[in-house]
Amino acid sequence: MTVSTPRPDGIAGVRWKIPFVVLNISCLALFAYSWKLVSDAGHDLVYIYFQPLVPVLLMLWLWGVNVGYFETSGIKYDALFGNEERRFLLRGDQIFELAAAATTLTSGSAAAFVMALTVQNTKLASLIPVGLYGCLVLSALCPFNALHKSTRLHFSSTFRRVVLPVQSVTFSDFILADILTSLAKAFADIHRASCLMTTGDTLAGYINGTVRDPEKICSRASWHVNLVLALPYLFRLCQCVIVSQVTGDRNQLRNALKYSTAIPVIGLSMVKYHVSMESWTGFWWKLWILASVVNTLYSYYWDIEMDWDVPWFSQCGKATGGFLKSPTLKTDAMYTASFYKWAIGSNFFMRIAWIYKLSSHLRYNKNVNFLVAVIEVCRRFQWVFIRVECGLNKLQDSQKGHTIRGEKVYHVIEQHGSNI
Repeated sequence: MTVSTPRPDGIAGVRWKIPFVVLNISCLALFAYSWKLVSDAGHDLVYIYFQPLVPVLLMLWLWGVNVGYFETSGIKYDALFGNEERRFLLRGDQIFELAAAATTLTSGSAAAFVMALTVQNTKLASLIPVGLYGCLVLSALCPFNALHKSTRLHFSSTFRRVVLPVQSVTFSDFILADILTSLAKAFADIHRASCLMTTGDTLAGYINGTVRDPEKICSRASWHVNLVLALPYLFRLCQCVIVSQVTGDRNQLRNALKYSTAIPVIGLSMVKYHVSMESWTGFWWKLWILASVVNTLYSYYWDIEMDWDVPWFSQCGKATGGFLKSPTLKTDAMYTASFYKWAIGSNFFMRIAWIYKLSSHLRYNKNVNFLVAVIEVCRRFQWVFIRVECGLNKLQDSQKGHTIRGEKVYHVIEQHGSNI
């Protein structure tokens, strides 16, 4: 296993600054107090504008936990990145700094938004979400030397490479694209929120009762919302095809097929809004069920057998006393056997929740929507641990099998990072 000397500035060295804690507690207190004074219409708008950002922020925090764990455990995860990419990697505590800044900005905006609604200042309230979204975008592109400028700009460059997948795929491209698939619903919801911001005086009309349902303006059934939901899977599909062409690895085409199975689930879910109930229950619903089952089982198989390199389906270990078999774990496993078993078991149920995320016709309960989005972020969080282990094992095997050392190994990863 590829390891490095533990760094003292990982999770254990993170210092929670008093201003961050005080500001966020104050914002939460103001939000909770004002929430009771806001109408149901105001509650809906809070959900529309601010809920989509929570999974994104949570993903950022948990990525910091991933990196912090690798650092404190002496796991040299940065070996998976190319020479150029490694220069821009942040330590766990630095990631927490960015997450804390974004969280404070979001919680402060949410508190200000609810307080503006309590005093019926709809003009001010309508500006707050626009300001928040604008600040978050500008902070990523800000040219000033603040908030780890080089890393922010590299992230923006990587994001462009993911969105325009027409070049060789690096490990940064691959890992970001996979994370974006877990945030697909969040980005679709962000698109809906942005749509509402640009459709005139929607907020005031909704509060005053002239606009009864914001869904009718920027509906989850609209083609553009569902297109945004599908885009991360299309990006990842294109990456797999490119890597297959470069390396000749046919498994990448099978991986591309996995991502393509998400598209019918999204499309058939949207069909419900455009056909009669009789037609939906008699024909289209059955197709949606079939597409959902195929997507869940194929994705689950790929997680275990390919991404994690745990041969549970192709090779079975000792019987556990029931109909299931214990997965055959690697002799040089990085984690405990109980963690792998938990990850394999929980991943299945989290994959089922994934279907809810992809299906717009199921998303009516706000609390369930939020829970499903959080579950998917947590699934990706634990996926990262084993995926990094698998990548490091493949790197180690390539060193042994081809006597490749040092920078040559990193060059291989830089050219074929997604294949590792």
